[in-house]
Amino acid sequence: MTVRKIKVYSISLILILSFGCSKSSSSGPKDCKIIVVAPVAISQDQQVEYLAGVSNAGGTITSLTYVDSAGTTTVSNPVLPWSKFVNLKAGAVPSISAQGSANKGGQINISFVLQGVQTATNCSN
Repeated sequence: MTVRKIKVYSISLILILSFGCSKSSSSGPKDCKIIVVAPVAISQDQQVEYLAGVSNAGGTITSLTYVDSAGTTTVSNPVLPWSKFVNLKAGAVPSISAQGSANKGGQINISFVLQGVQTATNCSN
């Protein structure tokens, strides 16, 4: 009787571990929170271009936040592709962040361009 109970418990435990550790084959969107920040503050007043968009199988951006002359600005559900030129004062640190989701095979992209140099990041699914 105890051998039979052990076999039943062993089979139950193997089934639980098999299903509990199975790899998900989800093809749904991936939640993304990304940010790009300049490594140092700018030394003089300068114009910065902020950019955001999606590529490949796409996705959505529900919120963009960027530094401007007034502090920070947040845009909800921006129309993509999105870009904005901003004049920043000396001492400001350019940054842009995004929240949204990348479709399976898709990518969310954000960046800023300062003195002709683009700094970027992305979230891929």
